[in-house]
Amino acid sequence: PHWPEAVSAARQAQLSEQDLADLLGTAQVERPSGQAVRLRTISTPAPDDTHGAEFNALHRLLEASFPTLHARLQRERFGRHALLYTWAGSDPQAQPIVLMAHQDVVPVAPGSEPLWTVPPFAGELRD
Repeated sequence: PHWPEAVSAARQAQLSEQDLADLLGTAQVERPSGQAVRLRTISTPAPDDTHGAEFNALHRLLEASFPTLHARLQRERFGRHALLYTWAGSDPQAQPIVLMAHQDVVPVAPGSEPLWTVPPFAGELRD
């Protein structure tokens, strides 16, 4: 993997590609990511949470696609849809690292659909 500069070489060695592969299991990342793109996880400030079911479906997809990760990491849900995973290391003296990602997408601008070469939520992988 490509590590941020802040992650020391010693820490990179502890988190080898094989460790990450073991943690993720045999699931191919491409398949779940294509499925995830089909989910309309559109984040809005509205309190009615119209896309809550889509976020819940994404969370189920993550659990099903990466069972080893979910068995080994502690997962906490907070706010409406935020997830926090804690991966305890073997050395309590080691400096922690943070890996961050987002689950939401921006809405498709109304009327822009004909401009897309692939529908925005098709989940199609190209090149």
